[in-house]
Amino acid sequence: MAPTKGKKTFGSAEAWTLFRQTGYAKPTHLQQRLIPIILKGRDVAVEAEGDSGKTAAFILPLSVKLKRGKAGIKAIVLTSSTENSHKIFREFKRFTRSWTKPSFFAFGFEGLTDTFTARYKIDGETIIAFLSKRVDSNDAQLTAESYYNFLIDNGGVAKPIANKTIKAKVVDFYGTTEIIFVVGPFVGGIHEAENQQAAEKLAAKLISKLGEAAKAVKDD
Repeated sequence: MAPTKGKKTFGSAEAWTLFRQTGYAKPTHLQQRLIPIILKGRDVAVEAEGDSGKTAAFILPLSVKLKRGKAGIKAIVLTSSTENSHKIFREFKRFTRSWTKPSFFAFGFEGLTDTFTARYKIDGETIIAFLSKRVDSNDAQLTAESYYNFLIDNGGVAKPIANKTIKAKVVDFYGTTEIIFVVGPFVGGIHEAENQQAAEKLAAKLISKLGEAAKAVKDD
């Protein structure tokens, strides 16, 4: 039987409540040992077998800590493979689905180098856009296609674009919207948007502005 009182389980009623809200019924032995230690801020090194619950064992206490303090970059998770990156990404989304739009980046794609990101407020929603300038338009097209295939290969699902006035590809990536487009030598897109309509609205604005920038580059 799983303990019924949070403070007797992880030493934190908040952590136990989040654990149960996420759908877990009973913590593994590793989770019972590890979560209280991480919540106390202590350093941990663990080697464990598969199906031991090790992913949730560190993501749960991290999720509790991420809710506290000022906004900003609060955690960096390094993984050994793209597959593991997306497993961790999905688990973070699972533990924080009731939050007010926390942001997690799990690109794992080497082709998008020198990438800039910015946040925009569209229809009351904060949306993340990214931009990368490539060598030329051909390089931009290849990079965009590679990134699109990367998303599809890692669980993304292609979706039709509602705004037919813009040329872009839309991917549903574990419940969030990714948009990829190319304008001249620029690869741009929207990352992890909750609302596709708002994401397309921002994409349209960026495509228009990038069109002006691409023309200026060509004229030079």
